[in-house]
Amino acid sequence: MMETMMRIAMLVAVLALGLLGMSLSSGHRQPQQQTAKHFVVEGGDFYFDPPGLLVQPGDTIEWVFVEITVDGHTSTAYHPANKKELRMPEAAQPWDSGFILDKEKTFSVTFDTIGIYDYFCLFHEFLGMIGRVIVKEPIGPVVDKPAVTGLPPAAQQAMPSIAEIMGSVGKLFNLSGELNDAVHLYRLKDSKKALEHLDGTLADLHAGADRDGSLFEVLKKVNLESDVEKALQELRNIIFSNAVLETVEKQSKAIKSLLAEARKRLKESK
Repeated sequence: MMETMMRIAMLVAVLALGLLGMSLSSGHRQPQQQTAKHFVVEGGDFYFDPPGLLVQPGDTIEWVFVEITVDGHTSTAYHPANKKELRMPEAAQPWDSGFILDKEKTFSVTFDTIGIYDYFCLFHEFLGMIGRVIVKEPIGPVVDKPAVTGLPPAAQQAMPSIAEIMGSVGKLFNLSGELNDAVHLYRLKDSKKALEHLDGTLADLHAGADRDGSLFEVLKKVNLESDVEKALQELRNIIFSNAVLETVEKQSKAIKSLLAEARKRLKESK
């Protein structure tokens, strides 16, 4: 009797372990949730850099103004609430940073609703200080009208097209937004997090080798993949050495010059 009970107990234990293994295996096969990203758009006199970004629902964009005129800057959505025509999804909340007169002050928006969002600087729209964010895919009011209807001439010229943001140029814009993020973290004296973000950027770049449409392949198309990778690695080394901020910013500008050259070559190759 005792032997029979022991056999039953062992059988129950084996079955339990088997079910647990099935549960763990099933859970392992489920795709991992993508971590929300954080991009930084630098504002200056009189531009947003990058002017366009392609993000995913849950991603955050932070505006950091590295140059500020006497009257300041804003990040303001095109929306009737801001006395402008609707150029963003109707279901999304409009934003207005208010007047930013201090470089220490930043402004952030987390995007949850899919679609196109156009925004501008309240003071300097007429100088072309505008930007565009596409969350996942290009839908919304902007798609149903000419891309630059109703905008001042300089804003019409500065506004990146939907095709640019969704294509190869958009990959370069997003790299600029990630680069700005790392530099801003260093500016906040968080070198550890800046290095983590740069490591992630470099890992994503390497992972795109031989993958159609990836950032790596975009840069390879214009023969700049090696130059950009080396420049990013050099920035990492500079941050790791706790260099002065001016040195970090100088290297960041060098990388942006490479990205500008990449955009130029892409345009010439068409």
